[in-house]
Amino acid sequence: MDQIIKVICAVQDDATKPPFAEEARGDVSIAEFQEASALRFGLRDLAIYKFVLERNGCYLRILDNTKTFESEQIQSGDRLIFCRFEHLPDSVFFPGDLVMYTLTLLIPNISPNPQYFIYLNEPCERNPEAVYFANPITNGRLKFDNFLKDKLQQQVSVAAIDRLIEEWCKEIELGHPATTLRLKR
Repeated sequence: MDQIIKVICAVQDDATKPPFAEEARGDVSIAEFQEASALRFGLRDLAIYKFVLERNGCYLRILDNTKTFESEQIQSGDRLIFCRFEHLPDSVFFPGDLVMYTLTLLIPNISPNPQYFIYLNEPCERNPEAVYFANPITNGRLKFDNFLKDKLQQQVSVAAIDRLIEEWCKEIELGHPATTLRLKR
């Protein structure tokens, strides 16, 4: 007989949808559980969400819909979180020890200086431009572009974004965890 696993389901960053506790057997498929949970939350477009495993306050990985609770090693007390794809934390893409890299932007007429953070593991630190920013799975460039739009309340030129990413990546490759760059619009 399968073990009963007690989990908490939640929607990331949505206070209108309170988390709820749920029980499932180990042989229940992730897809089946995700669909039932989405119905309970009233989520209509599952394509914009990933179902993420959170344990002890850390986002561990995106769950595979083709697997079961048991094969994904879900434990009682885990949290299963609906995360919008563009808000997925770096930790679900890069297993292992992560280092935080901070970019502080100097932008005329904007105070305080905005800061952007990414978390990378050792393989990513060697080539962050390809592994993080140009990677369609992590959506690093899109996240950075959205951050700039939000802070400036306007579109930033592709050339300006390219320059910032290129300069920041050089600093990351040199092992500098904090970088300050001027945004030239």
